Amino acid sequence: MIALVTNFNSFGLQRDAEVVESLAKNTVRIPVGTSTKQRFSTAIHFEVIGREVLAAAKRNIFVPNPEYTDDEAYSIACSSIIDEVWCKTQHSLEVFKSTGKAIYTGWVVPDIHTNTRTEKYPAFFHMSNKATYRGADELIEAWEKYKIPWKLTVVGSELKQKESWNVTVLKHMDDAARKYLLNNLQFYCSFGYEGFGYAIREAALCDCQIMTVDSPSTRDLGQFLIPTVAQRKSGQVVLPKVDPSDIAEMVEFMCHHELPSLRPTILKQNKEARQRLSILLNEDGDHRSLQPIQH
Repeated sequence: MIALVTNFNSFGLQRDAEVVESLAKNTVRIPVGTSTKQRFSTAIHFEVIGREVLAAAKRNIFVPNPEYTDDEAYSIACSSIIDEVWCKTQHSLEVFKSTGKAIYTGWVVPDIHTNTRTEKYPAFFHMSNKATYRGADELIEAWEKYKIPWKLTVVGSELKQKESWNVTVLKHMDDAARKYLLNNLQFYCSFGYEGFGYAIREAALCDCQIMTVDSPSTRDLGQFLIPTVAQRKSGQVVLPKVDPSDIAEMVEFMCHHELPSLRPTILKQNKEARQRLSILLNEDGDHRSLQPIQH
């Protein structure tokens, strides 16, 4: 039995569990803080380490988000309690290689692409969900201050809902509406640190042109990169911050230049990640090709 341990309180963490459930049999979800008398062959801890489960599993795996890994969690990851650290991105691998047990896995992104038309509506879409530091405020400021004519839709539960001639801000959007916009709008924006970047990768699979920050966690995902300055430290990383004037300049550039689709790249990464994860989830498999990175 494989225990999937996390808070299950966000889009990304739900996706994390679903990926493993699609590849492994006999999984059970254990919310962090839940005591259990069950015994597990493996426990996979997503973003947080469920201490109640550690002693119940023969093999403990930590799948970190560097943004949310505080120094205490990092110390636990370095200790003998954790057997492997699975890194979904190359940046995470760099952050956790000093543990001596970091393995690059990649990850799998659902393909929600449904639009077979060649033309997409020239408008921009951004989702910040619960995060208040994903650049939504700077994005809205850029649109209003520089009178950007292309339509912008921003979704974030911590934002103030508003509607103007070129900006729509929503506190919530259901999954069907989100998929519709990704399949029909031309541009997707993300300006914060990304532990993995499900939203960006889903947008890329839908053939959106991607504008994001020029930082280690997103540099390989973006087609149009915004320069950043340091905002503040969170976990094991420094969060990036963008200037509205740079956003306005990049939007103008994007609307007159089109780069090749990232969809083939993400599909290739999906295939490779499935192969790696299938090997790692099979305790009797040959893991020699996926040895931890030694510091």
